Amino acid sequence: METQEINLSSSAIGSDSEEKTSEGEGGEGTYAASLNPKYTTTNQINIQPQRLKIVNICETETNIDDDEISLSNIEDDDELSLYDRDHTTLALEYRELSLSKEGRQTLIELNAVPKLVLLIRNGENEEVKLNALRALFNLSVVDESTRKQIVSAGAVPLLLEAALEANSAQPNAVGTLANLATESDIKLIIVSKYQGLKPILSLLRSEDATVKAHACRALFAIAANDDNKLAIAQAGGLPLLLECMGSSSVAVQINAAGALANLAIHPYNKPKLVEGGALAIMKRMAFSESDKVQRQVARCLFALAAHTENRKHIVESGCISALAYMLCIQKEEVQRNAAGALGNVAMSDEFKAAVVDSGALKPLIMLSLSNSESVKRQTARTIFTLSAKEEIKARIIEEKGLPNIIRLACSTSPEIQRDASGALANLAIGSENKDLVIKCGGLEPLLNLLRSDQSQVQRQSARAIFALAGSNENQIEIIKGGGVPPLVNLLANGHDEVKKHAAGAIANLASNYPKECAGAIPILLESLQCSNLEVRRQSSRAIINICPEDAGVALSVSRYVGQNGEKQRLRHDMRELYRETCIPSYSFGKEEEKEAVVIPTFYDLKLVLRNNVAVPCHSAIVTARSTVLKKMIDLTTLSSKAYRTSIVTKIYLDWELSHPILLESLLEYLYTDSIKINSSRLKSAELKGELLLLAQRLQLPRLEGLMSGIKRPSSWCYDFEAFSSGINYGDITIYPTAAQKCRKLSPTRKTDATIGCRANRCVLLARSSYFKALFSHPWKDASSGVLHLDCAPNILQFVICYIYGLHLPTLGEEDWLQVLEAASQLNLTGLARLAESSIVATATDLYNIAAHLPFVDAPILKLYVIYNILVNDLDIYVEGLDKFKHKWF
Repeated sequence: METQEINLSSSAIGSDSEEKTSEGEGGEGTYAASLNPKYTTTNQINIQPQRLKIVNICETETNIDDDEISLSNIEDDDELSLYDRDHTTLALEYRELSLSKEGRQTLIELNAVPKLVLLIRNGENEEVKLNALRALFNLSVVDESTRKQIVSAGAVPLLLEAALEANSAQPNAVGTLANLATESDIKLIIVSKYQGLKPILSLLRSEDATVKAHACRALFAIAANDDNKLAIAQAGGLPLLLECMGSSSVAVQINAAGALANLAIHPYNKPKLVEGGALAIMKRMAFSESDKVQRQVARCLFALAAHTENRKHIVESGCISALAYMLCIQKEEVQRNAAGALGNVAMSDEFKAAVVDSGALKPLIMLSLSNSESVKRQTARTIFTLSAKEEIKARIIEEKGLPNIIRLACSTSPEIQRDASGALANLAIGSENKDLVIKCGGLEPLLNLLRSDQSQVQRQSARAIFALAGSNENQIEIIKGGGVPPLVNLLANGHDEVKKHAAGAIANLASNYPKECAGAIPILLESLQCSNLEVRRQSSRAIINICPEDAGVALSVSRYVGQNGEKQRLRHDMRELYRETCIPSYSFGKEEEKEAVVIPTFYDLKLVLRNNVAVPCHSAIVTARSTVLKKMIDLTTLSSKAYRTSIVTKIYLDWELSHPILLESLLEYLYTDSIKINSSRLKSAELKGELLLLAQRLQLPRLEGLMSGIKRPSSWCYDFEAFSSGINYGDITIYPTAAQKCRKLSPTRKTDATIGCRANRCVLLARSSYFKALFSHPWKDASSGVLHLDCAPNILQFVICYIYGLHLPTLGEEDWLQVLEAASQLNLTGLARLAESSIVATATDLYNIAAHLPFVDAPILKLYVIYNILVNDLDIYVEGLDKFKHKWF
């Protein structure tokens, strides 16, 4: 009995595609002005915890100096009018109203936005424009509707113009643009319609820290759009923003770092920022006294670390230590992004140890107890990734990390559940930690996660149970905990990646507890027809462990593993036919004709070169693959008489080939769609070039690609699908007969000649050991051009389609039973297994199936019938029933 577990490569653990590109997102805040010309810009940037999306959240903090102005003189004021008040008074009153929330609401009700825009455009003096700009700045914090009204009133070009004028109104103009840019559609209007990017970038060189801070904030907002990310970089914005990081103003640092973090999300910008020296700057700013700066620095490193090539530079620059330091900053967003950045670095196997050596492991384990779901999410992902490395597993255990990981597995978040169960699976691979996971209480949450409706959670929890079941002591605990039913359910309904782990877990459990796992047999049998090789392999292990004494079952299920699909079976059989037919024994260079060693594969054609070197082959196969060769060969002269009189047609090729390996390689390609047997002999560039020219002459584009290193789509399956037309030139005809009880091929039985199927001996013997034996001996059947098969016409047609790799029609249960009988007598192993699995998947009449069992080679079908007889207490006898009853029940 076999016990096995899967030890996945470290690069695969924790590497779900969504995690490879995990990055933070940026939002932008809006700011309001006070009467003080130096505006405070301490508003925090709002970042939502979703990855790979920039979510723009408008924060509406207003910084107001309450002692600077009194609004008592305008209480109960009548409606303000641009026409009955002078511009100076009106602009001042609007500005005063804009300083409070109530006043801003009054201005909105008065529809003051268009009037303010008019004052900015046509004001009598600079004071009017200044007060109007300040009022508009304060109004731009109100809500989305107000910001859109400001744009609709035509303010954007006026604001861009005012932003370039170095006066006291400049900060208000730039600040208003920054507030407007928090809306996704307005970002595009500023950049695309009004070409605002260049003037805003020019403000990054301003001597006024407030102007520079607002300009950085505007770019922070504008960079939330993917197209704008690229536009800013191409306009030269990256080095300017990096330069701003050296400002003494914390406000400039915050917004410049936020803009860089947003820009770093774009693939084009990731390497550009590293090349521009961003890592040294981020490392320095990670130790800033402002946690708001640290937040944006962590976001930027999170994004940069998603680029594979950047990870090496992040490690070598010392940013790993900076990230480990930021894990200890008591701010949720700093911790989340720092953990995410470390997780991205650890995605590359060679840098996992560097992450641990930086001192990050202990704070990561502590953060797994955080009250923040977003922090725990990134922490779980990073620990999952790190735990793939063998030496780090021991460090996690030493740091008392296992109980914390188990607590993460109890989370209600599917992402945390997935990563925590994945980490437990990694820790359980290997003998040391299996029992420890159980002792620390890890089994119960893992069994609960098997019932999750999330496929990735199912996958990782099944992986963990698979690994834990590798211990004999744990197997009984898993069974007592009710682990078998959810595993069977996953095997029946999960994705292939889930099924292979579920089947592996059942196989491990069945190694010592076959009776407890017997209920999985129907699903395991159905899984043998899965297209995934590993699912079939683990399912076959489980069946063999459940039925260890039945050699027939072991042999039968093992045949599901060897070939991955029927097309591969066909390709394998044709490669063997090529070996036996087309690889001749001769010495190259003599003038006389060289004869190949005659092998009984019924070749009907020899391709003869100028120097009389001749290679045998089959005309049906050669003409199916090459239309050029088909034109050269008159198939009508290759009748069935050729085989009875040993006539072989020779086709003289006007080809000057430097070595016979070229012709052999060509034929290998025609038979198998590949060059594997002769690949080691085609080492020189001259031979490859010569074969390339030959492929071009014969119009074989895939062979051209193989020789030139260009991937071309395969035509192999298509050619053999079209091979049905070549069957009309077959050298043998097979007829169906009506006598269903006689299960032998006979050359004498009388049938309706109109329903016979033409076939080629070469293909029949390549696909069936029965036909190979029949045609290799001087029996009457071998020399006759007619055979009879005791089956219905549609069954015969189905068998021929299978042999030639053609599309298989849909069949019912009774038809599949007849196919199974035909496959059994013709020794078509692949078809027999296909029929068995199809009957298992659709079985309804166990009595009828049981009646066919004595005539077919179908051990897994027999196993299925016996199981259902015992479970349902049916009055049906099948040989071996008592043995299995004693074993299972």
